[in-house]
Amino acid sequence: MEYKSSIGLTVTRCIAMVGAHEATDDKKQRSRQLARDLTVRKRALGKDGFTIVSGLAAGIDRVAHETAMTNGGRTIAAIGTPLSTYHPKEDGDLQERIPKEFLLISQIPLLRDAAQAIPQNLLFCWQ
Repeated sequence: MEYKSSIGLTVTRCIAMVGAHEATDDKKQRSRQLARDLTVRKRALGKDGFTIVSGLAAGIDRVAHETAMTNGGRTIAAIGTPLSTYHPKEDGDLQERIPKEFLLISQIPLLRDAAQAIPQNLLFCWQ
């Protein structure tokens, strides 16, 4: 297991949000509302909001991370590539941004990935 940044986030109240890579606008909006409710409204009631945990895929995963960060919440990105590899490439900006304040975590060691195709990676089996 490799990680970048605040490993202490793993002991906060966490909830996973995952969904379609090619989500409709309606599903993205519903995901934004859910992430906002889980991170912001709990704090408004004097309770600690949830830390959003998701992959770093396009679609709902990206929406969940961005909504948490935009609304002052916390987020953990669990990726299926080494920390230095961007998949999908268009989420590279988010992969760089998350560990600056939150947590980026991977089960894939850097050296092992070079000889491994993405379909062999167990984190990608369900896509």
